Amino acid sequence: MCHLDPRMVFVANLGRGRQVRRLRLGIAMFAVGLGLAVVLSRESATRAGIAALFFVFFIAHLLIAIGITGSDPILAERGLRDMDDGPEYIHLAAERADAVKSGRSVIVIAVVSAGLVTAILLLAAVV
Repeated sequence: MCHLDPRMVFVANLGRGRQVRRLRLGIAMFAVGLGLAVVLSRESATRAGIAALFFVFFIAHLLIAIGITGSDPILAERGLRDMDDGPEYIHLAAERADAVKSGRSVIVIAVVSAGLVTAILLLAAVV
């Protein structure tokens, strides 16, 4: 089971250019999610419609977390890193394990933060 240690140092398996690209895409996705939330609230959408925004916010938060930490969980699970010059295999087993652990923590962060945003939107729809 993956837990978040406040002292945890994320193992970056992405180069700076890829991080910035994912961060920008995540911010754009978050803006799209907020826009959809506004449209759904004005159209008096059902709670299920608003809850479906969880997936948009999950992708947005995942991309933002990847951009901030530099740890891509998909690459990590494959044992790869991409330092802006193409994917390459991580040869050291300990480094590979640390990258996988960091990647799983990024997913946990994305799920929790997307869940919080969705819960706030659901509570706001009730009021």
